[in-house]
Amino acid sequence: MFSTDQNKLKNLQFQYNPTVVHVTDVLHGDLRFSFKYKVNNSSGWICANALDVGGLSGNVTFAYIDLTAIGDDGDTSPLNIASANIFDTGYVTMAYTVNNGSFTILSRDLMVTKKSESWVSRGDKTYTVAYTVANTGSGDAGASTTLITID
Repeated sequence: MFSTDQNKLKNLQFQYNPTVVHVTDVLHGDLRFSFKYKVNNSSGWICANALDVGGLSGNVTFAYIDLTAIGDDGDTSPLNIASANIFDTGYVTMAYTVNNGSFTILSRDLMVTKKSESWVSRGDKTYTVAYTVANTGSGDAGASTTLITID
């Protein structure tokens, strides 16, 4: 979100599809005095407030939002600023421009290529699961969580 003139206070509500993406971290942008936020990944929204007592001019970054894919390959989520309130140093509402976006999950780099299960003790209902994960992408894979379904 960009705005001009002397920015002092901003309030922002950001919405997304919680079955596709979750917010994992929020860091303050250019407004330096105060920054508070609340994330609700169950409903797919974040609300944040920021303040800079001296005001800022020109293009201003409100926040940096880290997103993590939780859906399936090909899933897409809109990334929308649902509401924003921006005030100048005299507490007069300022005009602003919103450019909404989207988040798409591309194909995954890590794939389970082989798995096997064997009983350790049927009486205790314990078993061993072994699996092989291959990086099918062109670069290094980051941290990952693997879900195995036992048939």
